[in-house]
Amino acid sequence: MEKQKLSFDLLDYLLVILKWKKVLIIISIIVLVLSYISIYLFIPPEYDSTSLIIPSQQEQFGGISSFLKNIGNLPIGLGGFSKNDVIDKYKTIIYSRTTLDKIIAEFNLLSDYNLESLENARKVLKDKIKADETPENAFSIKVRAYDPEKSAQINNFIIDELNSKIIELNIQKAKDNRIFLEERYGEIKNNLKQAEDSLNSFQKKFGIFEAEEQTKKTVEEFAKMEAELANKKIELKILEKIYGENAPQVLAHSISVDEFQKSYEKFKSGKEKSQLLLSLKSIPDKSLEYFRLYRNVKIYTAILEFIIPLYEQAKFEEQKEMPVLQVIDKAIPPEKKAYPPRILFSILITLSSVLLVFFILVFKELLKNSTNPKILELKKIIKK
Repeated sequence: MEKQKLSFDLLDYLLVILKWKKVLIIISIIVLVLSYISIYLFIPPEYDSTSLIIPSQQEQFGGISSFLKNIGNLPIGLGGFSKNDVIDKYKTIIYSRTTLDKIIAEFNLLSDYNLESLENARKVLKDKIKADETPENAFSIKVRAYDPEKSAQINNFIIDELNSKIIELNIQKAKDNRIFLEERYGEIKNNLKQAEDSLNSFQKKFGIFEAEEQTKKTVEEFAKMEAELANKKIELKILEKIYGENAPQVLAHSISVDEFQKSYEKFKSGKEKSQLLLSLKSIPDKSLEYFRLYRNVKIYTAILEFIIPLYEQAKFEEQKEMPVLQVIDKAIPPEKKAYPPRILFSILITLSSVLLVFFILVFKELLKNSTNPKILELKKIIKK
């Protein structure tokens, strides 16, 4: 019997609801109204502004990277930065300490957040900025603030800072590339002059070299192969400078250089038989000397032809300060608040309160109808 008295089934719960329905209804109304008023008075509204940008073509490929991509005779397809790399770079800049500190100082957010610690303000601001890629492959920036005007201003300030930082990074990268290419350009130009002077001296000393057709073809083909090998090596150095030694583009190009080197060595040693080309060992000493001098001129000429456009492109990129972001939608002050959802919060608080009261009533009924000696003794103690 005691177990029956202590247990509650579905009908018992229904009876409690019917018995105390007026109390539950009154509590629901009071809590709903009070919670809504409290939220309205004590939780300040916040507003979301949204801007939309897309990475520019230059950002996806980079300056010299884009130029390299357009060179048709490169041995491998070169890409610049992928779109994901660009998006990650945008996020890094936006959430960087430097950018966050500039926003906090510009808009006096320490006062808005009622904070004195700059570190805490950074954490709050970081949570109020949502920057991510959209399903349409654009880049969206959402900023939440207590004032709709300020929300839009912060958002547009972020776009300006992002654009300025990207330009600054691009200029610095172009400067590094220009310095590297400038050194190579001067070195190669010097080497070409020396090679041309040596060839000219040789021709004056021994006369203009007239070899048989096959010898001439051998000289030209070997010069072409060595020039291409040297060209590949300089391309590899440039790629290492731009992307880093462990980048996929660099590793793939390094394999290509190694394979070409092996093929060249086979021809040079005579291991690779050809009906048109002779082994270098079979060419007379004077012919061999002419080949070496002629080959040097061809090599440095080919490298110089490759370096000059890159060098000019780097100089151009270093001076370019035009905007690189394509802004589709600038942020505007929102018309409606985004937070807090007063009605939803009020309903959740009301439901929680009513459930709490309901379980108290159930427990009260359970104690009231129980004949358990321990519960009866507990009731006596409570009364005392």
